[in-house]
Amino acid sequence: MNKKALLMFLGIYQLLGGLLGIWLIIQHHYTAGGASLLFLFLPVLAGLCFLYSILCGVLCLRNHELALSLSSVNQLLQLISFSVSPLLFDYTAGFFFSINISLGNGPSFDWESGFSRMHFRYDAPEGVTVIGINLAAIILLILVDAIKTRPANRNAGN
Repeated sequence: MNKKALLMFLGIYQLLGGLLGIWLIIQHHYTAGGASLLFLFLPVLAGLCFLYSILCGVLCLRNHELALSLSSVNQLLQLISFSVSPLLFDYTAGFFFSINISLGNGPSFDWESGFSRMHFRYDAPEGVTVIGINLAAIILLILVDAIKTRPANRNAGN
């Protein structure tokens, strides 16, 4: 694939992942109810993360000079999830395939997959320590690096 096609794929992926995340926030907001300040803050935080993914997607589709740098940051935010009592952070805009390492009563491994999510808690259960690694984010980081190092037009010499 050429650089333009890879940028288009990355842009569409990030754009759709962010839009799905925004839709999930709206859906959750109307089904969960509540009116505390924290209840309003967390969807805004999640929304900003998903809007950032949408921005990265649009910049990739427009072949903007900042697209790849911002996309790298976007994927780095999605690379690691963790739960260390009392804090939990788990953000993905798009597809995720995560390997989770639980360090509770001896290390144990688990995996999960799905689409766009944002979990942020300040009251995670005590005694639970989990670190997750999103393999999809690793693949996309490799893709971003490949796009950065690929010449603009590979067919120029043919």
